[in-house]
Amino acid sequence: MSEEVPKVEGITVINAPTREVLSERQLVDYEEYKTDAMSEYYAFSERIGQEVALRPLTEEHLYELVEHYLDTARQGDGAGIAPFTEESLDFVLQRSQGNIRQALAICSRVLDRVVDAEAEHVDADFVRGNAVIRG
Repeated sequence: MSEEVPKVEGITVINAPTREVLSERQLVDYEEYKTDAMSEYYAFSERIGQEVALRPLTEEHLYELVEHYLDTARQGDGAGIAPFTEESLDFVLQRSQGNIRQALAICSRVLDRVVDAEAEHVDADFVRGNAVIRG
């Protein structure tokens, strides 16, 4: 005897990753979850009084931001933007198009690669080779 396949308006519902047929209860749970998530989104979005257009980062702001982030993790006497050079951060700024989230993601990825490579500093060429932005 085969298990009856749930149908929604004539469509069999299958969990794509596992290819398992969803039960009616699972489908109802998912629909309730989706509805709850959407209501939370709308409730949150209604609390936003006004959208603010952010200007892209400038060179100076990026240098200050990177210095601040590095200072939170420094254990020695280091200061400034080291191990980055100004040229490397200029390239980060160009690749991120002034987007703060992307700039920090690039810097983080590059620092991980610097540690792996046991490099002393991060120049523009190193960033060029390691600044891939993923979705």
